Amino acid sequence: MKNKLDRVIIPLAASIGLAVIIVMIAFGINEIAVDGLPIPRHYLLLILALTFVTGSVILNQEDDLKTITRGGIFAILASFVVVTLIGGVVSFFEEVPTFSLFLSSLSICIIVSAIMLKVFFGLTSA
Repeated sequence: MKNKLDRVIIPLAASIGLAVIIVMIAFGINEIAVDGLPIPRHYLLLILALTFVTGSVILNQEDDLKTITRGGIFAILASFVVVTLIGGVVSFFEEVPTFSLFLSSLSICIIVSAIMLKVFFGLTSA
């Protein structure tokens, strides 16, 4: 019985967690589009620099140009995620969305995240 319950609980928890992150990113994109950056530019540059170094170290290859390119792509994507998450949290606390909007967006994102987890990681497989 416990094994069957674990097969449901783990993918459900992962889907809900990923869905909350996706919803916060969506609210963050809206916050950036309406009000501009949620953090000052010098913090954005610091995040970009730290993620560039981290990405360059993690994605280290023999070819220096590939390492710099991969580190740069990683830095841009990671910085975008961090800034939009910050914007989502700021947006969520400044102007609380209606319950129906939040619940419907979370429901859609749970479905999308379950599909993403199945396709990319095979997490929801039986």
